[in-house]
Amino acid sequence: MARSLDDDAPRRTSDADDQLSAEQRQAEADEHASLRELRRKVRQTERDLVRRRRRVRTVGVALTVAGGAVLTGLLWTVLAWGSPSRFLRVDITCAALALVSGAVAWVAAPPRGRPSLAKLEDMLATNREALRFLSALIHPTLKERRSLYREDVAGVIEQHRTDSRRYRLIHNVLQNLRSCFRGRGL
Repeated sequence: MARSLDDDAPRRTSDADDQLSAEQRQAEADEHASLRELRRKVRQTERDLVRRRRRVRTVGVALTVAGGAVLTGLLWTVLAWGSPSRFLRVDITCAALALVSGAVAWVAAPPRGRPSLAKLEDMLATNREALRFLSALIHPTLKERRSLYREDVAGVIEQHRTDSRRYRLIHNVLQNLRSCFRGRGL
């Protein structure tokens, strides 16, 4: 069958290719935009998590100091009960320290409407997993792959450091117990 002169198949084919490549470019641009947005969310969640941990640690230290001040004041009062002039100065100092520490704990306490520490950790883990999956689908550049590798390695290294500290503490406690019992002849 002979081709007619008014058949524009090559033009239609090139138009279809152009439209397909335009759709592919748009889809790729959308994927990159969602990847950037997800990276931004991960960074923001990491910052929120660091802030929340710092607040929780500050509240814990402040409450410990307040409790220690109250206990010190009570113990000093019991020990120096016979002379009020001796225990009154220490009690006033301990009460002031307890009040200041309590105020610091109250101010540093995390706001009630915000997600909890565990929820932030879960959100971060979920977003990191989604980021990893989306990054693997897009075929990232060498720079992006190195960045992803550094992020993954940083988490693994931090986990190993945490485990190492815990095991070192357990080892040191057991070594001290062993030396105490050995010194007593047990």
